[in-house]
Parts: sequence; C-alpha cells; structure tokens
Amino acid sequence: MTLLSVVTVTKNNLKGLVVTADSIPADFNTIEWIVIDGNSDDGTIDYLERSSHEKLSYISEPDQGIFDAMNKGLRLATGELIIFLNAGDSFVSHETPRSIIDHFDANSWEWAVGGAITVNSSGEQLWRWPAISPRSLKLKLAINSYCHQSTVYRRNHLLSLNGFVVDSYHSDWVTSLQFLKISRPFIVDEDWIFFLEGGVSSTRGLDYWYSESVRLRQITGTTIFGSRWIDKYMQKIVKSLLKSTRGQLLRPDLFQ
Repeated sequence: MTLLSVVTVTKNNLKGLVVTADSIPADFNTIEWIVIDGNSDDGTIDYLERSSHEKLSYISEPDQGIFDAMNKGLRLATGELIIFLNAGDSFVSHETPRSIIDHFDANSWEWAVGGAITVNSSGEQLWRWPAISPRSLKLKLAINSYCHQSTVYRRNHLLSLNGFVVDSYHSDWVTSLQFLKISRPFIVDEDWIFFLEGGVSSTRGLDYWYSESVRLRQITGTTIFGSRWIDKYMQKIVKSLLKSTRGQLLRPDLFQ
C-alpha cells in the first residue's frame, strides 16, 4: 500500500504538537511522521523521544522559517504522498490517512485537496474552507486559496519544484499554482483536517499580500496571462477592490 508522509513543523508548541500527534494513528504502518523542530526548549524533544509512533523521525535545529522547515521535512520524507500538518493541526479522525491513501490508490492523482475545518485553540469549530474550482480567477489572484494542511502532494512533483519558496509567507498558495501547471487537483468532498486558526500569513496586511502575489507569480512562472505587466495591473485592481467595504469581506484577514 502507498506510504503517506506527514510532516509537522513546530517550535515551542508542545501542547499543539500533542494535538497533532494524537490524531495520527501510531500503529498504521503505511504512514510516517516527520517532525521538524526549530530548537524548542519546552520539552518537545523529551516528548518525541517517548513517542510510541512506529515510524517517527525528527530533527531539532534552527531554521529560516516555516517553509524552510517544511522543505527539510520534504527532503527527509520517503512516502509517495506527503502532507504538511503544523503543530496544532490534526486529522479529523484516525481513519483519515487511510482514506487519503484509498483515494489515491483508486484514482492515481498528482495532488488532492480535502475539506478543512478551522478550529480555535479550544477545538471549537469555526468554519469550513469553501470548495475552490481549479479554474477560479480568485485562486490565481490570491483572493482564495487551498488550505495547504488539507492538500496532499505526490512527493516527487514537489521535489521537482525544489519544494516551497522559502522567503515568503504565501509560498503554499503559489505552490498550488505551480501544481496547476502539472494537473488539476483531485477534489475530495470529505473533511480531512482540523486547521488551527491564525498563522503568520494572516497577519502581514494588504500591502504585503499585494507585493508577494505579484512577485511569486513572476518568479515561479505562474503569471495569469503570461505577462508580468498585465499580471501586476490586475493585482493592483484587486487590491483596490479589496479596500472597499464589500471587498474586505472576501479577505478580512488582510485588514486585521
């Protein structure tokens, strides 16, 4: 059966790491768990050393940020499929990894997106991520995005892209655009992930969102109409629209 690699990035978040660990079936021999720790001093390593997970590996060292750490996990992974759950995120149930593998074995997709439910630190369910069409212009213009915690990639394709762009908080979004050049995602109408609200990308603001949306499409060759000038102009129009009262409802996180 196909091997699924689960990569968890963490730093001084033992409580969140325990939530993630508890959602991963410890005795499921077709799943490996890789923890990339940013040199924590809160007992994380002691916890990992005592873990009963059969296929757990981890490293603890400084990194250059979350996507640098995710790339480390990518390089350590051995599974045909890979998913990234940050500390505090979790599978909806112990059956979810098996369901992901079953969907892959039946359909042989290049990447897949399942449902994600945003929760707060108390585990209260807040909202479900909306389904997004691969043809959506909102996706390409960074108004909407797939939840990367509920996105599963074929590891060899992600390696061929050299992993995630390290120097951006929106790298997961542009990775979706890069994968769209390979194939459309296999969309699964099934909740896979509880996604912990927050995250650094939701605190950067509208100007950062605008500049990174333009820059990342240009450096990854994912411009909308093959022209960086048209691309920049369209993103500028969207930025103006988002400043309106109605527009702010589309991306409220950019105005917090």
